[in-house]
Amino acid sequence: MARKIRRTTTLAALAALTATGVALSGCTAGSGDEGGDGQTLKLWHYEGADSAMGKAWAEAISIFEEETGATVEFEEKSFEQSGKVGSFLRATYYLPQILPIAVAGIVIGWIVRPGGDGALNQILGAFGIPAYDWLGQMPSALIVLMVVMVWVQLGYPVVVFMAALQRVDPELYEAAELDGANWFQRFSAITMSIIRPEIFVVTLTCTIAALKVFGPVYIITRGGPAGSTLVPAYYAYQEFFTKRNVGYGATIATVLTIVVVIVSIIFIRVQNSLERKERAGL
Repeated sequence: MARKIRRTTTLAALAALTATGVALSGCTAGSGDEGGDGQTLKLWHYEGADSAMGKAWAEAISIFEEETGATVEFEEKSFEQSGKVGSFLRATYYLPQILPIAVAGIVIGWIVRPGGDGALNQILGAFGIPAYDWLGQMPSALIVLMVVMVWVQLGYPVVVFMAALQRVDPELYEAAELDGANWFQRFSAITMSIIRPEIFVVTLTCTIAALKVFGPVYIITRGGPAGSTLVPAYYAYQEFFTKRNVGYGATIATVLTIVVVIVSIIFIRVQNSLERKERAGL
């Protein structure tokens, strides 16, 4: 009975080594101090030796080595060693945010240019697909604008959320998991509550950016086809500068400003209300 329990524990330890996403950076035959021919498993992780997860790893490795005769080299990596990769990814995601919208619009316009001159139509033509007028009809013109807006705005929330997640203590997840919380409960009770300020900031700024979008529409579609991609900011510009309806254009711009202010006030009031409830323990 004891042997069976021991084997079950060994299998659990082996599953812990493989199923939790540990990187086996090498598995090579070699000789130990006593001339054995066991295998050496090299693995690394980001948990400290004194943390709950680090102690669990040490226990699992001890059982695994005792039962199999293999040697496990347990190397602890610091987050500083992964910081270069994180910095590179943050810079890559944030690059469209600092790219001039005129440059981005010209590049996208060249890609989706109608006829055989556009890069996208040339790629489709290589597969025998006829050319398509991406900006001359709906809903493709609106889809192109949506893709540009998402691509340009994506870097800002990614960088903010990556920075916010650094404040989340992994031991909180471990404690919640031991208490029986599932992934959604851990996400909503721990992650969402800790990064809630960043969520409000990103939601507010992206909403304002969507309300006052002008550059992509001006560069790519000019409100076409047939006004189907017309937005308030470009409509105000068109009435004010093109049609010389100064009063009407100014009215549109004023209403847009009031809408942005109202949306901002609503977001701030909701955030303050949730923070008060959280402080009150509700």
